Amino acid sequence: HAYDSVTCKLGTGKYLLYHGNLSVQENEQAVMYLLQSIAKHIAYPIIIAGLQPSDQLILACKAHSNVQLIANTDEATMQALIEQAHLHFLVSFQKTGLKLKLLNALFAGRFCIVNEAMIHGAQLNDAVIIANDAVAQINAINDYKNRAFTLSDLAQRKQCLLTHHDNALKTQKLISLLQYSNTK
Repeated sequence: HAYDSVTCKLGTGKYLLYHGNLSVQENEQAVMYLLQSIAKHIAYPIIIAGLQPSDQLILACKAHSNVQLIANTDEATMQALIEQAHLHFLVSFQKTGLKLKLLNALFAGRFCIVNEAMIHGAQLNDAVIIANDAVAQINAINDYKNRAFTLSDLAQRKQCLLTHHDNALKTQKLISLLQYSNTK
C-alpha cells in the first residue's frame, strides 16, 4: 500500500466522512445505508466524497440537511478531506478483504467507525471503533464526535498499524519467504 507513516492530526475535525468510488455498487449501498439509517438520527455534518455518484445517490444526499456530497474530486482534495475529518464511517456488507480506503483513513485520519465485515482478517481491531448495527453506529458517532484525537490515540494507532501493516516489515517477510522457497 502507499502509506509509509501514520500522519493523523491531533484534536478534532468538524465532520463525518464516507469516501470511495461511488459508482461501485457496494459503496453506493454503504452510502444509502448511512443516509437511511444514520444521517437522520444524528446532529452532525456528514460529507460523502467520491467518484461518479449516481443520480439516485445525488438525490438521496440532497434529502438530508446535514449531508454534503462532494463528487469527482482530485486526489489532493480527497486527501485533505480524509485528514480533516473527525470521524470516518466505513462499513462493508461482505467480507472481501482489506480495503485501501480503510488503510488511507487509518494512516491519515482520526477516528474510524467500522463494522466487523470491513476489518475481517485485517488485525485492525485496536485501531478502529467497531459498531455492527445502526444503533451502535449512532452511539459511536455521538460518543466520539466531541472527543479529541489525542497522543494516546495516535500511539495506539501507530502500534497497531506498524505491527500489522508496515510496508518495510511486509517486504522483509516476503523476501524471507522467497529466500526460504529458493533453498528447497
